[in-house]
Amino acid sequence: MAQYMARDFPRHDTSFFVSCVDNPIDFQICRGNVSKSGFFIHNFKPTDDLCLSPGNELNLVFRLPGAGVWIKSTGLILYLDTQNNVFEMRGKLLRHDPIDLSILKNWLLNDS
Repeated sequence: MAQYMARDFPRHDTSFFVSCVDNPIDFQICRGNVSKSGFFIHNFKPTDDLCLSPGNELNLVFRLPGAGVWIKSTGLILYLDTQNNVFEMRGKLLRHDPIDLSILKNWLLNDS
């Protein structure tokens, strides 16, 4: 069972395109949420090529709910639960394109 983690910032449900940094062509569409501090992705089955383990980096593309904008980011996997073939992953957002970072900050300020 996934560990409880305290939430410092509001979470916003969204969809993600997820791929390994080393293999950006092999991506998956996942559901989860995003906040100012990171991301959470749940109930997905990874492909064999998706490099999932804490400490690995992922390419993330996610939609800002209500904003109609997609954000490109890199995320670091901090926690992965693989029990019962139901995967849950938590991580922090690392890098953004400068324009995407500006859009994300403004959206979080106005929506939180």
